[in-house]
Amino acid sequence: DNITLAIMGSLIFLGSIGFPVIANFISYHKSKRLTLHTRLTVAITVLILVTGTASLILSESLPGGLLINEAPLRRFSLALYQIISTRTAGFAAMGGFQAFSSASRLMIITLMFIGASPGSMGGGMKTGTLITLLLTTWAYTRSAQTVTIRKRTLPWGIIRRATAVLLISILVVALATWLILLTHPENLETVLFEVISA
Repeated sequence: DNITLAIMGSLIFLGSIGFPVIANFISYHKSKRLTLHTRLTVAITVLILVTGTASLILSESLPGGLLINEAPLRRFSLALYQIISTRTAGFAAMGGFQAFSSASRLMIITLMFIGASPGSMGGGMKTGTLITLLLTTWAYTRSAQTVTIRKRTLPWGIIRRATAVLLISILVVALATWLILLTHPENLETVLFEVISA
Protein backbone atom coordinates (compact mmCIF):
# COMPACT_ATOMS: atom_id res chain seq x y z
CA ASP A 1 0.00 0.00 0.00
CA ASN A 2 1.09 3.58 -0.59
CA ILE A 3 1.55 4.43 3.11
CA THR A 4 3.92 1.51 3.68
CA LEU A 5 5.82 2.34 0.51
CA ALA A 6 6.11 5.99 1.62
CA ILE A 7 7.48 5.02 5.06
CA MET A 8 9.92 2.44 3.74
CA GLY A 9 10.93 4.65 0.81
CA SER A 10 11.67 7.57 3.16
CA LEU A 11 13.83 5.39 5.41
CA ILE A 12 15.72 3.93 2.44
CA PHE A 13 16.20 7.43 1.03
CA LEU A 14 17.63 8.69 4.33
CA GLY A 15 20.00 5.73 4.43
CA SER A 16 21.16 6.41 0.89
CA ILE A 17 21.67 10.20 1.02
CA GLY A 18 24.71 9.98 3.31
CA PHE A 19 25.49 10.99 6.88
CA PRO A 20 27.38 14.18 5.89
CA VAL A 21 24.28 15.47 4.07
CA ILE A 22 21.97 14.57 6.96
CA ALA A 23 24.34 16.24 9.44
CA ASN A 24 24.47 19.37 7.27
CA PHE A 25 20.66 19.59 7.21
CA ILE A 26 20.47 19.04 10.99
CA SER A 27 22.99 21.84 11.66
CA TYR A 28 21.52 24.17 9.03
CA HIS A 29 19.60 26.25 11.60
CA LYS A 30 22.96 27.22 13.19
CA SER A 31 25.21 27.67 10.17
CA LYS A 32 22.55 28.82 7.65
CA ARG A 33 24.57 27.26 4.83
CA LEU A 34 24.62 24.04 2.86
CA THR A 35 27.98 22.66 1.85
CA LEU A 36 28.90 22.13 -1.79
CA HIS A 37 28.86 18.38 -1.12
CA THR A 38 25.27 18.59 0.14
CA ARG A 39 24.12 20.70 -2.80
CA LEU A 40 25.72 18.40 -5.38
CA THR A 41 24.50 15.25 -3.65
CA VAL A 42 20.92 16.49 -3.43
CA ALA A 43 20.99 17.73 -7.04
CA ILE A 44 22.27 14.44 -8.52
CA THR A 45 19.96 12.39 -6.28
CA VAL A 46 16.89 14.37 -7.35
CA LEU A 47 17.98 14.09 -11.00
CA ILE A 48 18.35 10.31 -10.68
CA LEU A 49 15.01 9.93 -8.89
CA VAL A 50 13.08 12.08 -11.38
CA THR A 51 14.59 10.54 -14.53
CA GLY A 52 14.47 7.02 -13.10
CA THR A 53 10.84 7.30 -12.00
CA ALA A 54 9.75 8.83 -15.31
CA SER A 55 11.65 6.17 -17.26
CA LEU A 56 10.15 3.34 -15.22
CA ILE A 57 6.62 4.71 -15.58
CA LEU A 58 7.12 5.10 -19.33
CA SER A 59 8.61 1.65 -19.94
CA GLU A 60 6.18 -0.21 -17.68
CA SER A 61 3.07 1.62 -18.93
CA LEU A 62 3.43 0.18 -22.42
CA PRO A 63 1.37 -2.89 -23.42
CA GLY A 64 2.49 -5.84 -21.31
CA GLY A 65 4.10 -3.57 -18.70
CA LEU A 66 3.69 -4.03 -14.96
CA LEU A 67 2.02 -0.63 -14.47
CA ILE A 68 -0.42 -0.66 -17.37
CA ASN A 69 -3.48 -1.43 -15.20
CA GLU A 70 -2.55 0.90 -12.31
CA ALA A 71 -4.04 4.34 -11.57
CA PRO A 72 -1.70 7.33 -12.19
CA LEU A 73 -0.97 7.97 -8.49
CA ARG A 74 -0.30 4.28 -7.92
CA ARG A 75 2.01 4.16 -10.94
CA PHE A 76 3.97 7.09 -9.55
CA SER A 77 4.24 5.68 -6.02
CA LEU A 78 5.30 2.21 -7.20
CA ALA A 79 7.83 3.58 -9.68
CA LEU A 80 9.32 6.10 -7.21
CA TYR A 81 9.63 3.47 -4.50
CA GLN A 82 11.23 1.03 -6.92
CA ILE A 83 13.82 3.62 -8.02
CA ILE A 84 14.63 4.61 -4.42
CA SER A 85 14.96 0.96 -3.40
CA THR A 86 16.92 -0.07 -6.49
CA ARG A 87 19.85 2.20 -5.68
CA THR A 88 20.52 0.75 -2.25
CA ALA A 89 18.04 -1.61 -0.52
CA GLY A 90 17.00 -3.87 -3.38
CA PHE A 91 13.41 -4.44 -2.29
CA ALA A 92 10.89 -5.07 -5.06
CA ALA A 93 7.42 -3.53 -5.08
CA MET A 94 6.48 -4.54 -8.60
CA GLY A 95 7.51 -8.17 -8.96
CA GLY A 96 10.82 -9.86 -9.61
CA PHE A 97 13.56 -8.65 -11.94
CA GLN A 98 12.46 -10.90 -14.78
CA ALA A 99 8.95 -9.39 -14.71
CA PHE A 100 10.25 -5.99 -15.85
CA SER A 101 10.62 -5.03 -19.49
CA SER A 102 14.13 -5.08 -20.99
CA ALA A 103 14.23 -1.26 -20.96
CA SER A 104 13.38 -1.23 -17.23
CA ARG A 105 15.96 -3.92 -16.46
CA LEU A 106 18.70 -1.92 -18.18
CA MET A 107 17.76 1.18 -16.20
CA ILE A 108 17.64 -0.77 -12.92
CA ILE A 109 21.08 -2.28 -13.57
CA THR A 110 22.47 1.19 -14.35
CA LEU A 111 21.01 2.72 -11.18
CA MET A 112 22.34 -0.17 -9.06
CA PHE A 113 25.79 0.39 -10.57
CA ILE A 114 25.67 4.10 -9.63
CA GLY A 115 24.33 3.28 -6.17
CA ALA A 116 23.93 5.60 -3.21
CA SER A 117 25.73 8.73 -2.02
CA PRO A 118 29.14 8.95 -0.31
CA GLY A 119 29.05 8.25 3.42
CA SER A 120 25.76 6.39 3.19
CA MET A 121 24.47 2.91 3.96
CA GLY A 122 24.35 1.93 0.26
CA GLY A 123 26.87 0.53 -2.16
CA GLY A 124 27.63 1.16 -5.80
CA MET A 125 30.03 3.46 -7.58
CA LYS A 126 28.47 6.38 -5.61
CA THR A 127 26.78 9.54 -6.78
CA GLY A 128 29.87 11.57 -5.82
CA THR A 129 31.87 9.71 -8.45
CA LEU A 130 29.11 10.25 -11.01
CA ILE A 131 28.82 13.99 -10.41
CA THR A 132 32.62 14.39 -10.52
CA LEU A 133 32.78 12.56 -13.86
CA LEU A 134 29.84 14.55 -15.26
CA LEU A 135 31.45 17.86 -14.24
CA THR A 136 34.77 16.74 -15.73
CA THR A 137 33.09 15.76 -18.99
CA TRP A 138 31.26 19.11 -19.10
CA ALA A 139 34.54 20.98 -18.56
CA TYR A 140 36.22 18.90 -21.27
CA THR A 141 33.49 19.68 -23.82
CA ARG A 142 34.03 23.39 -23.15
CA SER A 143 37.85 22.98 -23.41
CA ALA A 144 38.20 24.27 -19.85
CA GLN A 145 41.56 23.78 -18.15
CA THR A 146 39.99 23.21 -14.74
CA VAL A 147 36.77 21.70 -13.42
CA THR A 148 34.85 24.36 -11.53
CA ILE A 149 31.48 24.40 -9.83
CA ARG A 150 30.07 27.40 -7.96
CA LYS A 151 33.42 29.24 -8.21
CA ARG A 152 35.25 26.28 -6.66
CA THR A 153 37.78 24.15 -8.48
CA LEU A 154 37.82 20.38 -8.14
CA PRO A 155 41.35 19.14 -7.37
CA TRP A 156 42.84 16.78 -9.96
CA GLY A 157 43.27 14.18 -7.20
CA ILE A 158 39.49 13.89 -6.83
CA ILE A 159 39.04 13.62 -10.59
CA ARG A 160 41.71 10.90 -10.83
CA ARG A 161 40.12 9.03 -7.93
CA ALA A 162 36.66 9.19 -9.54
CA THR A 163 38.08 7.91 -12.83
CA ALA A 164 39.85 5.07 -11.02
CA VAL A 165 36.69 4.11 -9.12
CA LEU A 166 34.72 3.95 -12.38
CA LEU A 167 37.37 1.87 -14.15
CA ILE A 168 37.85 -0.53 -11.22
CA SER A 169 34.07 -0.92 -10.86
CA ILE A 170 33.66 -1.77 -14.53
CA LEU A 171 36.57 -4.25 -14.45
CA VAL A 172 35.31 -5.99 -11.30
CA VAL A 173 31.78 -6.28 -12.70
CA ALA A 174 33.09 -7.56 -16.04
CA LEU A 175 35.41 -10.13 -14.43
CA ALA A 176 32.81 -11.40 -11.95
CA THR A 177 30.17 -11.61 -14.69
CA TRP A 178 32.56 -13.53 -16.96
CA LEU A 179 33.50 -15.98 -14.18
CA ILE A 180 29.86 -16.69 -13.32
CA LEU A 181 28.93 -17.13 -16.99
CA LEU A 182 31.88 -19.51 -17.32
CA THR A 183 30.70 -21.71 -14.46
CA HIS A 184 26.89 -21.33 -14.58
CA PRO A 185 24.60 -21.68 -17.62
CA GLU A 186 22.66 -18.43 -17.15
CA ASN A 187 21.85 -15.57 -19.52
CA LEU A 188 24.01 -12.43 -19.47
CA GLU A 189 21.27 -10.08 -18.23
CA THR A 190 20.47 -12.18 -15.15
CA VAL A 191 24.14 -12.63 -14.21
CA LEU A 192 24.92 -8.94 -14.72
CA PHE A 193 21.98 -8.03 -12.48
CA GLU A 194 23.18 -10.38 -9.73
CA VAL A 195 26.80 -9.18 -9.92
CA ILE A 196 25.91 -5.48 -9.80
CA SER A 197 23.30 -5.95 -7.07
CA ALA A 198 25.92 -7.74 -4.97
